[in-house]
Formats: sequence, structure tokens, C-alpha cells
Amino acid sequence: YWWWGTRGEASGWFPSAFVRLRVSQEDTVEDCLAALASGGSKTLRRRTSISLLSNDQVRSRVVRELINTERDFVKVLHDVSEGYLAECRRRNDMFSPEQIQTIFGNLEDILAFQSSFLEDLETKLDWDAPYKSCIGETFLKHKSGFRMYSEYCNSHPMAIATLQELYQHNNYSKFFEACRLMRGLIEIPLDGYLLTPVQRICKYPLQLAELLKYTKVNI
Repeated sequence: YWWWGTRGEASGWFPSAFVRLRVSQEDTVEDCLAALASGGSKTLRRRTSISLLSNDQVRSRVVRELINTERDFVKVLHDVSEGYLAECRRRNDMFSPEQIQTIFGNLEDILAFQSSFLEDLETKLDWDAPYKSCIGETFLKHKSGFRMYSEYCNSHPMAIATLQELYQHNNYSKFFEACRLMRGLIEIPLDGYLLTPVQRICKYPLQLAELLKYTKVNI
């Protein structure tokens, strides 16, 4: 048997007889198995399971996670746009155009961009062998579009402050709750959903770093 491993700055395949797996600098596999037997942490379980996979298997996991979380994100944007924003526009007796702009910002622009981005991302996915997927090209193609997040993130504190003022009034609280129920969303307030784009743009660098970590360089 052969294992994918690293020695110094070099990575490659090693005969299993010459390899002792290490999950981190401090923990060996034996340490992790002992910890799991005694009810170790979820983080330890994840580190152990990943360490027992080949490089290609781990990269496949990273690619699938990126695609799946992107799909979830676009769904959230759709839900907020159609379940909250559209309903607010119908109630001009409750919301002024200025209030709607303050609360939702350029969310619709982000939705249009992310929908296009996801569509291109899925065309790059090799369904039979996800580890072969070259999805970095999609990020480069759409890199200028991510700049719109600056506007959204900068205006987010004011959006939350405006929402908090409205939530002080019972009729607004009931309205937002009705929007959530009609859309069939889980019990998270609107300000929680509006935080999602901020969280997503911060997560991309982490996912790309993980992808790069398990990407082989062709020399």
C-alpha cells in the first residue's frame, strides 16, 4: 500500500511501511483513536477522518463542500429576495423606498451575480471525479463581481440598526414573522439572513486555501 504524505517541503506517495500518520504535530493516529474511544471532540474526529483519506479524496470533499455551500447560499438569497424584499415592496404603507434600500442594500445585485457564478461553477465540476475539477478558473472569471460585497458589507450595520428600530413595533415584528412562515424558513430573524452575504464573502478565502492545499502542481 502507498500513502500520500509530506516530508519537508516535498509531497508525494510513500510506501506504507515507511509511513506513520500524524494528524497534527502533536497527535498521532493512535492518540486520536484513543481520544475518540473516550468521546473526543468533533474537531478531532474530522482531523482524523481527513488524515486517513488520500489527497484526491480530500480534494473531492473540499470541492463538494464548496459547491453545496454555494447552492445553499444562493437559495438563502432567493428566499430573502422573494420572501422578504418583495413583500416589503408590496407594503408601501409600512416601508418607504429609502427604508427598503437601507435594509436590503444591493442584495438583488448579489443574487444575480451569485446565480451566474454558481451556474458557471457547476459547469466546471467533474461529477465522476470531483478532485479533477478546475474551479479556480470560475473565481478568476468573476473576480470583479465580488467587489459589490464592499457596498453590502459597509451598509450592513445601518441595515441592522434600521431593522432593530422596526422590531420595536409589534406590527413590524408580526409582518417579518409572517414573511418567514409563508416562505417556510427556519426560525431565524431577518437580520440573521441578512448577515449571510457577509459570512459568505469571508468564507471564500478559507475554502480556496483548503482547495489549494490539496491541489497537485503539475511540473
